[in-house]
Amino acid sequence: MVDPPQNSAAGSSVSEIRIKRSDGKDYPAGRCHGREEAPDVQVQNWLKKLAVMIRDQLYPMSDKPFVLRSFPSNYRLRMQSRGAGSSHVDYYLYGYPTDSERDPLKYFRSAQEFWPHLLWLLGDENVQCHCKHCTPKTTKAASSVSSPSPGLVPDPGSPRVPAKKSATTAIRPTTQAAAKPGSRPVTQPGSRPATQTATRPATHAQITNATFATPTPSAAGALVHPATRTSARPTSQTPAQATVHPATRAPAQPFSQTPTQSAQPFSQTPIQSAQASASNYAMASVPLQPDEAVLFREGEVIWFTIDERLFRLALVLENLPKEDPSEPFMNRLQPLSSPMFPVDVIVRSEAELRPFLTFSVPSMLPCIVAVADQLVADIDWVAVQRVMPWPTAKANASYLSIEVSKLAANQMDHSYSLFNLINTGEHLPDQLCFGGVFLGAEKIGVMEAVRVSLSKQEHELGENKKEVFAMVVKKIILRQTAAGESLSFFGDVWHVEATPVACPDQLPAAMERERAYRTKIMGTPWNWVPVLRDAEKPEKAIRGRFYESEKLGPKLFSRWNDWLQEPQVGAIQEKLNSRFDCTSTQYIGRMQSRLTTLAGAIPPNTDLSLGPHILEWPPLRPQ
Repeated sequence: MVDPPQNSAAGSSVSEIRIKRSDGKDYPAGRCHGREEAPDVQVQNWLKKLAVMIRDQLYPMSDKPFVLRSFPSNYRLRMQSRGAGSSHVDYYLYGYPTDSERDPLKYFRSAQEFWPHLLWLLGDENVQCHCKHCTPKTTKAASSVSSPSPGLVPDPGSPRVPAKKSATTAIRPTTQAAAKPGSRPVTQPGSRPATQTATRPATHAQITNATFATPTPSAAGALVHPATRTSARPTSQTPAQATVHPATRAPAQPFSQTPTQSAQPFSQTPIQSAQASASNYAMASVPLQPDEAVLFREGEVIWFTIDERLFRLALVLENLPKEDPSEPFMNRLQPLSSPMFPVDVIVRSEAELRPFLTFSVPSMLPCIVAVADQLVADIDWVAVQRVMPWPTAKANASYLSIEVSKLAANQMDHSYSLFNLINTGEHLPDQLCFGGVFLGAEKIGVMEAVRVSLSKQEHELGENKKEVFAMVVKKIILRQTAAGESLSFFGDVWHVEATPVACPDQLPAAMERERAYRTKIMGTPWNWVPVLRDAEKPEKAIRGRFYESEKLGPKLFSRWNDWLQEPQVGAIQEKLNSRFDCTSTQYIGRMQSRLTTLAGAIPPNTDLSLGPHILEWPPLRPQ
């Protein structure tokens, strides 16, 4: 619960937070691998980060700074150097209780990793904690021939004749956009959406000197945090969003299947279950995602260069902070590879990356196509390796990783996972509203622009890929229908044109930057012109993220700077593929989380930094 506001030594402009509940145990340094206690400056750094998360997630209406005075009782931050001659120091938060004195101690490696457990300590102890330790790490009882963890999702650009392979084990992707796919088993959405209401749970923290009110849904709605714990130490639940765990995948079934066949193992549908448990969800307003201006976002799958012509696929784990503004943007990447031959995390600059939809994934080998109807994590890769066409085991091992990455990328492109469940204050049966989605390779949030397909009936230039059409996403709706689940996007569609008539609406920052860039280069006013208002588009009509010409153009066209002198702004939209351009794999649909989507192509202990603003939606069914 939250105690009434009180005065604090820090003054009336600061809200102090004290955690009243703790499950921590105080362990001697000997049990903590001899790691020393961290200096106060690092402790305060962690506390500051956690305080920001508490304010943003639980009290978004407050404009005051929050101060977390200490960790929960018996939680201690410890440190360890990486070795002689190294200036790098790692930090570990100890205190998580073990079941036995002989069990190795568990710890949290970052404030972000500790956040889900702290959120549980702030709330109801009878609901589910979603941290990495409270979530059981069940594994498949299989031999080493089985791939780890849950499933994936399909389809980057349409299949191409693969470029001739060189001695290096990298993909030479095709750059030409693919032909438009035919019909897909995607159910057209029905009526307009809405979602359930939710009540805020009690919070076990003492917050002093706080003059803000309990948050109410904003225009965008309210963020709903999953909290359905039934015991203090769970025996089965979904993994926390930061870690992949084996055998926890529950892939959504194609829309053509019935609810009973796909996502209805009990009497209620997943949507009805979420609505029924609305009182167990914490609420906060949905902020605009902090990575709006980031070209390659955390959780996205991208291409990174091996040399000027060879590329490989990787998951963006983290956008590294820039200490010096003159330095290039750097990113931690997990290359996609075979589960038998995992690849270490790498760091690459933004200049070395390309969006996934820049290239088409080359065709897969026949032996991979033969097993493409299975999720990557379920395939017997030892058996597949035996029939690989190269003569040596070493060559088979290296090329197997390339083939796995192709299949994983194709499956990923045919799936999605949702985050930030929203309370809109409305209620319609079998419908939920979300603040964002990992749609294929890309991360998309509400109030952002996406590339969208239009017909000639909707606009005379709707089928011209050189033209720039963008939809401002206002709602992302998941529906349960008789045919299964369907995903729909609602918003306004715009077309950028050379016209002096200014747009009356406040548009996303990326669209404003695009308008200003074109005006600057062309020397005449460019503005966004409305095409459709309050439009509803099915999942298959969303081509992908909207990319700004200034940021992406130089990466796609070697003559970009020459064109600017003409002046001319190249048509980057024509250069990009669309989601679903590939027809080499089947549609998969909704997955539990971003990491389960890519399971089998990334190590089981992959850490993905999504930040405190992202809360992935619970899985389709309990494990």
